[in-house]
Amino acid sequence: MKAENRMRTWFTPIFVVSFYARSAGNSGSRIWAAFFQVLFLALLLASPSALDAFSNPNHVEGSQVVSGDQPGNTPEKTLEPVSTAESYWSLYRWPVIALAFFLLFETLLIAGLLIDRKRRKTAATRKPVREDHRENEERFRSLVEQVKDYAIFSMDVRGNISTWNSGAERIYGYPAEEIIGRHFSIFYTKEDVETKKPLRTLEAALTQGQFKEEGWRVRKDSSRHWADVVITALKDEKRRPSGFSSVIRDITENLEAEEALNYRLAMEDLVTKISNSFINISAEEMDGEIERALVNVREFVGADRSYFCLLSDDEKAIRRVYESRSEGAGQQAENFGTLSLDSLPWVYGKLKRAETVSIVDITQLPAEAAAERELLESQSIQAMAAIPILLGKSLVGYFALNSARKEVKWRDEDIKLLNVVGEVFLNGLERRRAEEERLKMEADILEIRRKEMEARLKESETWAVIGRMAAGIAHDIRNPINYVSLALDHIARRRKSEQEEDPKVQRLFEGARSELTRVSEMVQDLLDYGRTQTQPLEVKNGSELLVKSFEEISRQHGSEKTRILVEETDKEFPIRVEPSLLVRALVNLFENGLQAAGPLGEIRAGIGYNPQDEKEIVFWIQDSGPGIPEEHLGKIFSPYFTTKKSGAGLGLPLVQKWVTEMEGKIQVHNAPEGGARFEISFPAAGPETAQG
Repeated sequence: MKAENRMRTWFTPIFVVSFYARSAGNSGSRIWAAFFQVLFLALLLASPSALDAFSNPNHVEGSQVVSGDQPGNTPEKTLEPVSTAESYWSLYRWPVIALAFFLLFETLLIAGLLIDRKRRKTAATRKPVREDHRENEERFRSLVEQVKDYAIFSMDVRGNISTWNSGAERIYGYPAEEIIGRHFSIFYTKEDVETKKPLRTLEAALTQGQFKEEGWRVRKDSSRHWADVVITALKDEKRRPSGFSSVIRDITENLEAEEALNYRLAMEDLVTKISNSFINISAEEMDGEIERALVNVREFVGADRSYFCLLSDDEKAIRRVYESRSEGAGQQAENFGTLSLDSLPWVYGKLKRAETVSIVDITQLPAEAAAERELLESQSIQAMAAIPILLGKSLVGYFALNSARKEVKWRDEDIKLLNVVGEVFLNGLERRRAEEERLKMEADILEIRRKEMEARLKESETWAVIGRMAAGIAHDIRNPINYVSLALDHIARRRKSEQEEDPKVQRLFEGARSELTRVSEMVQDLLDYGRTQTQPLEVKNGSELLVKSFEEISRQHGSEKTRILVEETDKEFPIRVEPSLLVRALVNLFENGLQAAGPLGEIRAGIGYNPQDEKEIVFWIQDSGPGIPEEHLGKIFSPYFTTKKSGAGLGLPLVQKWVTEMEGKIQVHNAPEGGARFEISFPAAGPETAQG
């Protein structure tokens, strides 16, 4: 009993401390405290004998206490030996059983504590998560409300709008209180609604989870925009459809930019095609190409008519019209023939000022365009565009489009197309005009040459006849001249032998001799004029031939006081001529100059390349005389024309004849400083070497 009390005295404070540890400590201390409680409780509940044996150091293992009160025993207590297993079980069975039950209970208690602790921790964690989720939802809703570039709204499963952001209001024009509750098909075109496209859109979103497309949508003001649409199907926690969300972006500007780019590229292709078609075409093909180009321009722009008009020289009327019209559009070209541009002062004034005329709707024309409005209405024209065609600063025509069935807002690219194609037309027509003028000029030149050749042929035939007649006459005259000449020679010898020196007879004799010489020269000229050059042409150095002619004239007229100056040069001027004929021609020109310059005059001569044509070599002889009267310049090469008191008038015609036979040219004009200047030109002989 004492031992029991002693044990309880020891273990009671320890049990209290362990209970406090369980209630106030952490999880680890609680578990250890519970273990000690079980142990102490088992000891406290154990039998007094066990406690005594536990606390008695004299306890002997394998002995059993036997009471002396039992029959046959002495009153003293004795120890009886027992088996070891039986001894321990008898001593500790109740503590073991208590410990087992208590451990089971405490295990369940600890498990409950751990589960409760996990629940409290989870609950403590869930509360801020729910708060964060609620904050995120509010933040997202605020973000969606502030988006301006996208229309974001949600719908129920039937497609009725339930939420609406500010971006949707900006794009479609509906405030939230007006649109919420209405079906989203209100944004579709009438054609789409009739084909049940909104319903098919929701079905596709339910089937695929999300539906995307680009298409036309309608605003509150009935205007259209090109939209990029994404519709997403929404589902609840049980994966059942709960509605739809829609995100729409207005990409009309992107579509317009893409269309403008494609239009510009197509326009450039059309301009290239039209420009190439006008390359290397004849004047006869020009009208057909212009008409084909007008068809291409009209179809490309979508107009009912396209026409290109050319104005008269006074810019008051239309002289030529090229027109293309669509099927069903009436012809206008027949009305332009009687149209005076003065009757259209507003349009005509803008074209004269090089301004573009763009009429979207004729009802919007200003009051000063009343005449134009009346004319356009009479021809059922709703819209028109025209650009001026200028050549320099002059208005030569205009290029126009019009629409008879609808109003048209002409693009800037349409006006550029008219300008470029109009310039192509004008260049083509100018090229044709230049070609026609060239052909006309060539025809005129050919006609002039033909007439010249006919005149030359006629003149040649005439002078050939005259030449043959002159040659016959000269032949008939030469015999009497020869007889007279021989007679004069005979008389001269006889007088010399008889030594007659009568001055009067001597003068008569010298006069007869001089006249006979002049007649002989005239006869020789007639013979030369009637004779055709048959000698082959040779390549000679022109400067050497000029020197030879100078030497010849100096020998014949060395006693005269007239100065003859020849510009010497070391250069060679190869020409193809008959040398003797050219020298005679130059001598004749020198003699003509001597007669014109007089005894105190001067003659200058030279040779060189033509400054205007380096393939041509020119001889020139200029005198210091009075020059040739203007009325005689065109006649001096005519046979028998002369202003001198003596001579047959065949000197210069002979020079022209000889030069022409050598494929050269001769011309004469009065020099600015005075006197006549004759020029003989021949083609340069090229690389062949000139011979002296």
